[in-house]
Amino acid sequence: MPTFGEKLISSARQAEEHSAGRRDLRSATVEIRPIPSYEPTQIRAIRSRLDLTRALFGGVIGVSSKTVEAWEIGARQPSAAALRLIAELDTNPEYVSKIVKRV
Repeated sequence: MPTFGEKLISSARQAEEHSAGRRDLRSATVEIRPIPSYEPTQIRAIRSRLDLTRALFGGVIGVSSKTVEAWEIGARQPSAAALRLIAELDTNPEYVSKIVKRV
């Protein structure tokens, strides 16, 4: 296994070869989906469809039940990260069973 220093030297050589036109580098194109938006009624509908209390829904997303309540009454907007998680729960409801253990 090469050491960090050896990897660094190898990378520098590859960059030098590329800048001299003697090497093609790999590249990839990625697209980041836009951040979704949800109306307060949609957030509540998603939570209800998942059969989660505000506390459990908040626990899955990483916020308090008071925050979920504020989203549902329109007093606050979810952060971009929370919106992405809500979208994930909306499109993949089975994800909840990986996090929430019903006893």
